[in-house]
Amino acid sequence: MYTEEEKRKAYNRYQLEWMLSHGKSIEDFYDALRICIRDEYNEFFNESGTTPDDDDVDQIMINAMNHFCMDAGFDGELWDCYDEFIHTEFEVFPEHYLDL
Repeated sequence: MYTEEEKRKAYNRYQLEWMLSHGKSIEDFYDALRICIRDEYNEFFNESGTTPDDDDVDQIMINAMNHFCMDAGFDGELWDCYDEFIHTEFEVFPEHYLDL
């Protein structure tokens, strides 16, 4: 059996491989996440006239990542969710994702 840490590392590798196989780069990911942040928080910070502190930025990143994964992706395309990955790709090829 694999530990939760091993499964998470495998899932991270899967996400990177998914991006590469779909012609996406880290820069594409950054741009898509930036759009999610702008969409979620632009109006709030413009209206309040405030600047986010570190806690705000952490929460913004979490919310933006959730928005990216649930709603936006790369123009509607995105890798499988964690549970689906664990029960499909990982069950069939764990050694690929763990370099065993």
